[in-house]
Amino acid sequence: MVLGLQFPPVAGLDLKRPPLIGRVFYVDHINGANTNSGIDPDEAFATITYALTQCVADREDYIIVLEHGAAGAEPAYPVVINIDRVHVIGRGREGPDRVIRIHGDGNDCFDITGRDVEVAGFGFDTTGAAGTGITASTNVFGAWIHHCHFAGSSLGAGLLTGIGVTGQQLPWWLIEDCIFSSPNGVGITSSCIQADIVCTVIRRNYFTAAAGGASPCIETTNVEIGQIVDNYFYCPIGDAGIVGWAIFLPGAGMEGGIITNNHAAQTGDGTGNNPYWDDSSGVLGTTTHGWGMNYSGQAVIAPDVA
Repeated sequence: MVLGLQFPPVAGLDLKRPPLIGRVFYVDHINGANTNSGIDPDEAFATITYALTQCVADREDYIIVLEHGAAGAEPAYPVVINIDRVHVIGRGREGPDRVIRIHGDGNDCFDITGRDVEVAGFGFDTTGAAGTGITASTNVFGAWIHHCHFAGSSLGAGLLTGIGVTGQQLPWWLIEDCIFSSPNGVGITSSCIQADIVCTVIRRNYFTAAAGGASPCIETTNVEIGQIVDNYFYCPIGDAGIVGWAIFLPGAGMEGGIITNNHAAQTGDGTGNNPYWDDSSGVLGTTTHGWGMNYSGQAVIAPDVA
């Protein structure tokens, strides 16, 4: 079973077809060819880029990526996902790291410009820690990003940012069940999630030694009626070099966000900098967001508010 989805049963694959969808296209960078039909695993396309040209907006088409990851797998990066309501899914694998690799060749990996896009089952990295795993155009509505691993490969040197759309908005996005990590000692060198969010939910994600003290794990300039809940953060206490290393909300004038049940795990005695910081009001000691019970180590802690 892949990420709870249902696809047609295929020999050697555990895939079953979901109801009420459009066409299903397969991509196999190793064995596929863009001259194939793309509608069967044995007739897979070679690139996601070409598969997207066969999709139709609002038809709920699926692109199932069977193999990917090598440098040069796509004609250019980022891959622009420009079809409304398309689903781009990496096939699950055996073992703990059940993702298909997207290696950005020194650039961003995916650029979402279509509305209500789903992306799941991928591990993103690039060469030289220079790119972003997923970026987006201004006011792209309704993306669902889940079960992805950012900087989750030894192919490259990690990423600059995991999900990054600085100065833009993510209206009604759902980012859940992802891992942001640094398996090769470099990982994500800027923020793991860096974006303006409006009515967006960031939940159940794991940030393992990712941004550390250099940059926050979640940095959202403008949060309005968003939710940041049930996330887990790890940082060695010596690296927790800034206040707000886990969640950093520097945007004044925004309101209505719910930030609760987040867990910041620090090594040592837990006396490092406060992992939560909120400047939404612009007034010392007040906030326009709703902060519930968030944790630093084993203790409930209120955010630093400026």
